[in-house]
Amino acid sequence: MRRRGSIAIVLAALGAACGDEAARAPATTERALPSLVAPPAGPGDVVVARVDDRPVWGSCVAAQAEAHGKRARAALEDCIGLELAAQEAERRGLARDPEVVLAYDRALAAALVDREFSARVKTAADLPPAFVESIWAKNAWRVERQEYRGSFFARIELTDPEGSPADLAAGEAARAAYATLAGRSDLFPDDVEAALRAAARPGQTVNTGKPEAATFGEGSRLQAYYHEPLFAIERIGQVSPPVRGPYGWDLILFTSRLEPWKRTREEVLAELFPAMRARHFMDWTSRLGQGHVEIVKHDDATLRELLGGEE
Repeated sequence: MRRRGSIAIVLAALGAACGDEAARAPATTERALPSLVAPPAGPGDVVVARVDDRPVWGSCVAAQAEAHGKRARAALEDCIGLELAAQEAERRGLARDPEVVLAYDRALAAALVDREFSARVKTAADLPPAFVESIWAKNAWRVERQEYRGSFFARIELTDPEGSPADLAAGEAARAAYATLAGRSDLFPDDVEAALRAAARPGQTVNTGKPEAATFGEGSRLQAYYHEPLFAIERIGQVSPPVRGPYGWDLILFTSRLEPWKRTREEVLAELFPAMRARHFMDWTSRLGQGHVEIVKHDDATLRELLGGEE
C-alpha cells in the first residue's frame, strides 16, 4: 500500500494508546516529524475519496487490494479507515510519541537500504572495483585446487636398520596384518590399528597417526615414501601394502578426498559475493556515519544497567 510505512506506525501508536488520550504524554522533540498526509504515488494517481479534505488515493486502494486480495470496495474502505486513524493519531499528538518516531526512523532506514544499497548491489560487478580487487588478491588461489587426500597410518616403529632381524620381523608382522585387510574398501582407522596390533609380536611397538591432508605431486607436505603409496590407493577405505619408511613399517589408509577443481574468476567472485556484499554494507554504513556519530555512554556498566543487569 502506498502509505504502508506511515499507516503501520499510526496503527501501532493508536493500539498503544488504547483509546486513553492521557495514557501517554507526548515526547518533546525539536526534530522534524513525519507527515501523516498521504502523498500521491505519481502524476497519474487519482483521488477516490476525501476525509476532512485530505485525499485518499487510488494507489492506496490498488495496493491494498493486491496485498490482501480484497475487492475494490473493501480496499477503499480500508484506505478510508487508515486515513481516519492517521488523523485521529495526529489529533492525539502521537506523531511525537517515542515509539512512532522510532518506527519512522526504522522505516526511513529500511527505505534507504532498499533503494540505495539492495537495489544497486546485486552482483560482484556492482561493487567498487578497488574493493573487489582487494578481495580477489586474497582469494585468487580459489580458481584452481589440486586433489587433497587425507590418511591414517598404523606403524610398527623401528630404530633398527633395514635388513636387521628386528626389521625382518616387523615386516613380516605388517604383511600378516595387510593380508587380513587387502581387497576391502570399507576400512576405518580402528580396523587397521586392530589388525596390526593383532599381528605384532611381543616387544614390537605399534603407534598410529593422522597426517595433514596433502596434494599430489610437488608441494606435498608428505615424505615421498608415504606420499607415493597413498596416492596409489584407488578408493577411500582401502589400505596400502606395507611400506618401509624411516620410522618403521606403515599400513596407510586412504580416509578422505577433496576433489580438484578449476573455475573462472567470475565463478569465484559469485561464490564470494554474499560475504563481499555484507562487508561492503558495513563500509557503506560507516561512511554514512562519518562526522555524524558521537557515542556518549558506552562503558560496560552503563550498558548492563540499560539491559537490566544482563551481560
